[in-house]
Order: sequence, then structure tokens, then C-alpha cells
Amino acid sequence: DSTAVEKTDTAAVMPLTVKARRLSLDDVEFGMKLVGTIDTLDARINSAKLNDGLFDMQKAEITGKSVMLDSVSARYIYPLVAELSKEPTDTTASSSAPWTVNIGSVILTRGDALYAASGATPADGLDLNYIGVSEIEIEVDSLFNRATEIRVPLKKLHARERSGIQLDATGTFSMDSVAMNARDFAINTLYSSINLDATMGVGDLTKDADLPLRLKASAKISPADLEMLFPTMSSMLS
Repeated sequence: DSTAVEKTDTAAVMPLTVKARRLSLDDVEFGMKLVGTIDTLDARINSAKLNDGLFDMQKAEITGKSVMLDSVSARYIYPLVAELSKEPTDTTASSSAPWTVNIGSVILTRGDALYAASGATPADGLDLNYIGVSEIEIEVDSLFNRATEIRVPLKKLHARERSGIQLDATGTFSMDSVAMNARDFAINTLYSSINLDATMGVGDLTKDADLPLRLKASAKISPADLEMLFPTMSSMLS
């Protein structure tokens, strides 16, 4: 008898929990495109290490003592003119619980990144259509993320923009479904400094007058930094 009989799996679905004392990944590459939003998004990671990690599928939780990333190179190229995707958008709401991520410390060394418009040619100085940074070093203490809720206590941020500006910063960035917050931020270059504490509501500030908006800041801006950021303007002023 060649008739196939389908067997019913009566085993109960078991939750999956993965404990990783040490997890190492080398030579990782990722890339994607999204019509109308992302022309190119790619990242290359030379080395990634996770210590004391726990992946709990039942609780939808990821925890870890530390994550260390070395030699990360990333690019985000966005289209100049948004194209409308012809593919239907899936608007079905997910019934699963959002994942919760708790990492004790995150350290990134020797990174570089590019954020640019498709086909853009970089101009002298700071060009918002072509922002390239190198020498990136980041240290985050107690990273938390759950759905729209994010908390990033930044112990160290160091980077050099292609205009020549060297940036160092500390502070805590957080957000939820209501507002984004920057607490006790200190941003310094070789010659200038900015201190700020700010809150901005999530939404369209031009249409919703009830959205919170608060900024407390002080700054000392050096002419040397202005000359690197805006060389054309500096030459006109001189």
C-alpha cells in the first residue's frame, strides 16, 4: 500500500533556552535594501564576542554580561527621491510579546561609518548629505531595549568626522512611545564644548502643539571648529 499516512505530532511545544558562556563570531557581513527607504545598508564586523549570554524564547528575553565588537564598518545610503514600493505592506499586528534586551556593557572599537545620499559627492567641510566618521570607539553601560523603549547610558563616544572634527561625548539617551530624552550630555571637540539636557515628544511637532519640547544647553564654539565645518563660510567672513 503506497498511500501515505500523515502522522500527528502530539509532543508538547517546549520553550527553548540557550545559555552561551562565550560566543564568538568572526568576519560577519550583513546587507539589505528597502525600496523607497534604503538604497544600501551594509555592515562588516571583524570580531564580535558575547560573554555570559542567555536567550530565553519563552520569555522573549536576551541578556548578556558584555558584548565586544572590533573593526566594524557600516554604510547607510538613502535614496534622494523616495520610490513607492509596489509590494503590498503587511499591516497585520503581531500577537507575540516584544523582545527584551539587557546587556551589561557594550564596547565597540576601531569602527567607521558612512551616512549619505545616493550618488552624493562630498563637499568640503560638513556635508549633511555625506557624513563619514572614523576612529569610532563606543562604551555603553547597561543597554536596555524593549519595543520602542530604549536606554543607552553612553560612557564614551569618540569619532572623527571627515571634515576634521574630532568628537568626544558622554550622556544618557532614552526614548519610549511618548518622548526622546538626552540627559546630562557633554559633547567636546579639541576646541569647543556643548552641554545639553533635552526632551522631545514623539510625533509631528509642527502639527501637535501639545508635544513636549525642552532644551537646556550651554556651548562654547571655537572659530577653529567653524573653519573646519564650514570652510566656504569662513573664507567669506575673513
